[in-house]
This record gives sequence, structure tokens and C-alpha cells, in this order.
Amino acid sequence: MGVWYRRAILERSPASPGRGADSLTRAQVDVPPMLRFKAAFLEQVLLVTLAALATIYVERIVLFTPHISATDTVLLEYWTRRFQDPSLFQDPLTHALIRTGYVPLGSQALYWLASNVVDPIRFGAWGVLVLAPLSTWLLFRIVR
Repeated sequence: MGVWYRRAILERSPASPGRGADSLTRAQVDVPPMLRFKAAFLEQVLLVTLAALATIYVERIVLFTPHISATDTVLLEYWTRRFQDPSLFQDPLTHALIRTGYVPLGSQALYWLASNVVDPIRFGAWGVLVLAPLSTWLLFRIVR
């Protein structure tokens, strides 16, 4: 928390008898700093774990059923198959799509690296298990 936020909380908290408004709240005095740090860390670990489990639950059909993919995969990731078979998608329309910058170079490089190890369409499906919890954690950090 920022200093201005802590100060605002302390100013709103009622002063204890015999103490000024600048005194620490009871929760801040009773909890050792190391324990407060561990609790915050465990809270974030729990958040990321729950986000990953929720993502697995929602995406379970796409993740665990062979030959099933998300509906937008056909539109957004079909071109990645050409990394494994260069004779695929040699039409000018696909080349024009890729040259427009619709697919960022970083994404193209990531899919190219993954295609050397795993099917790029499966990589895209399983990539959500990293991106969804990461996005949840980042949003939590921004709001918190």
C-alpha cells in the first residue's frame, strides 16, 4: 500500500483512548511484519492457483479432448500450421494477413519456437493456462 493510502486509513480510524489519530491500528501492532508478508504472499499464491483451476474447468473440453479446438482458433491460429509444414498456406491472402501486423512478431516467434516441440494449435490452447492466471494476478496487484 502506498503511504498516502495508509495515512488515509489511519486518519479515518477512531482514536483509541489515550492515543492520537496518528497511532497505529491494533491489527498493525499485533501482526509481525514477516507474518504480514507471508500472508500477502500466500494470498497471491492462492489467487493464482484458483485462477488456474477455474481456467482448467472452463477450458477442459478444449484442453483434454483431441481434435477439438476453440472456435476462434480457426481464424486466429490456422497460419501456425505452416511452421510444421511449409507447403501449407502459401496463398497471397495468408501472406498479406501476416504482413499487416495483425499477428505481432513476438507471437509469431513464440508459436514458431513452440512448433518445434508441440502442435502450435495445442500450444495456443494450453497457453491460456499461463495467460489467464497471470492476467488475474496482475489485475489483483493493480487493484490491491
